[in-house]
Amino acid sequence: MVPVQIADRTWLEKAAPEMLAMLSRNLILGTLPDDELTSLLKDCVVKEFKANRRLSRQGAPVKHIYFIWEGSAKAVFSGRNQSDSWINVNFLQPSSDIGLLSVVDGGPHSATVISLEQMLVIGIPIESLHRALDQHPDWYQIISHIALARLRNLGVWMDNLL
Repeated sequence: MVPVQIADRTWLEKAAPEMLAMLSRNLILGTLPDDELTSLLKDCVVKEFKANRRLSRQGAPVKHIYFIWEGSAKAVFSGRNQSDSWINVNFLQPSSDIGLLSVVDGGPHSATVISLEQMLVIGIPIESLHRALDQHPDWYQIISHIALARLRNLGVWMDNLL
């Protein structure tokens, strides 16, 4: 199923203050001044997903970084030879990002993300974030700290599982 994409720029302009408020709660984008966030919104798309829809697929290239505006999702991981066996690795709430680490290494999605309820997400093209990173190389340090924290949390979770 294809998500509904909200392409009405007038609607997006009216919603911009609310979108900025949500993006400012994201661990990485929250470090940016409002004018930088506003600049990123110029290229954004807003998509609506119904419950139990796939937002991203493990191993697929990342074209947009999604930020959850409304709703929640789960991130699931499948082993190399177990495409029908999934492990829940994270639950995502508003302001969570999907695919942001790929901005740094260009890698594919590391997990599949599935909506748990109806959702709205803001999609920012990965190229827009690359341009912003070129202007703010200190973001790489912020992203690396967040990536490390996520990896450690996953390690603790896996340790408890075993």
